[in-house]
This record gives sequence, C-alpha cells and structure tokens, in this order.
Amino acid sequence: MKGSFGRYIVLIVLGLTACGGPSNVEKLTDGIIVRLAESDDARSVRLRVISDNIIQVVATPLDTFSTTTSLMVLPNVAQATQWRMEEGSDLVKVITPRMQATVSTATGEVHIIDAQ
Repeated sequence: MKGSFGRYIVLIVLGLTACGGPSNVEKLTDGIIVRLAESDDARSVRLRVISDNIIQVVATPLDTFSTTTSLMVLPNVAQATQWRMEEGSDLVKVITPRMQATVSTATGEVHIIDAQ
C-alpha cells in the first residue's frame, strides 16, 4: 500500500511538470502574441494573419505594442482567413491554407514557409 502511494505522488508530480505553468502564448482573433522572458532583443512577438499568404510579424522590446498605424499594412485589408494555431513544447505555429509561421517560445525566432 505504501509503495503504491509513492507511485501516485510521482505520477502527480510528473503530470504537473508536463503541464507546465501558464502559457506564454495568447491567441487573438487575428493571430497570436508570444511573450518571451526578459531579453535585450524582444520581449513580445505578434503574428497577425492578414490573408492566406500574408502574416504580419511585429517584435518589441517592451511589454506592449505600439499603437501607431503601420505603414506596411493598409487599414482594413485583412481578409476573412481560416487559420489555426498549434502549440508544441517550445514553439507555436500559425497555419493558413497557403503558409505556416513557427515561433520559438524561448527565443522569439520566426520561420515562415509555404504550405506543403
């Protein structure tokens, strides 16, 4: 009996460790925000789905993003696009029908590829 109780404790600890703490990824209606540990380069990375083949990537060393209007994306050009988010242990993906963007949740490094 005592031995099985110890096994249950080990399983509970392993389960809590696998679940991790609160997620550092926030899903938005049009994309995601990845919050990074303090860094000199970037503190947050935002991916915004504009269309099937356009994902806007913005990084900031601050806790918040600029509210200044972007010169790179025209207002109201975002199209209704089906996209999904997939989370792994150290990365998160934003996937549209035509492309995929992968963000490292540790470093903020972004890789974008065409859909296969």
